[in-house]
Amino acid sequence: MLAHLALHPSGSTRDRCIDALWPDHQPDAAGALLQAAISSTRKVLRTTTGLGEAMFIVRASNRYQIDSDLIDIDLEHLTHALAQARQAATDAQHLRLLQTLTTHYTGHFAEDLTHEWAQAHRTHLRRTTLDTLTDLAHHIQEAHPEQALHALEHAITHDPYAEPLYRTIMQLQARLERPDAVQRTYRLLTEHLTNLDAEPDSQTHQLFTTLQSGNTLH
Repeated sequence: MLAHLALHPSGSTRDRCIDALWPDHQPDAAGALLQAAISSTRKVLRTTTGLGEAMFIVRASNRYQIDSDLIDIDLEHLTHALAQARQAATDAQHLRLLQTLTTHYTGHFAEDLTHEWAQAHRTHLRRTTLDTLTDLAHHIQEAHPEQALHALEHAITHDPYAEPLYRTIMQLQARLERPDAVQRTYRLLTEHLTNLDAEPDSQTHQLFTTLQSGNTLH
């Protein structure tokens, strides 16, 4: 319930909630489940916070929504930062947005949910966030290699098979004169790809060999 409402900050109608959470149930049964879910959610949050009279989920204009005065939703901060990233033009803006993204993207959206809408948004959010992190890191890597490196290392914790990210990380580590770190990054990629019965491609292997020989690529 909270995950669905988090995707709809302006609110979600009764029918929309039912379609998302109980699409295979009869309307009367689904309506009862909706009310039970809202009641259960409120009970858990009241117990957790000690706010015994708080509603947490409110209904206004025939829409259910999370009470933003009581609940801060990291998804909203993340979505706002992703939108701002498309307009960022200066290093200061890039650095600020990198910090925001790495702070608020700490795991995949509603990872335990199997609903189609949750899976679709999970995939979209992961791809969009990681692409944006990569783009922002590219903008600042010349002037701020440490911050760019931190952002890319954060990205691969959420996409451990993204081989191009590893190549960029190794190049930055080489620029910062950290040959041991280059070896660890290549070894980490190799270990992850082994899980897929694969190995680093020729481009990555050639880059690793070049960097190990002491020739830093830009």
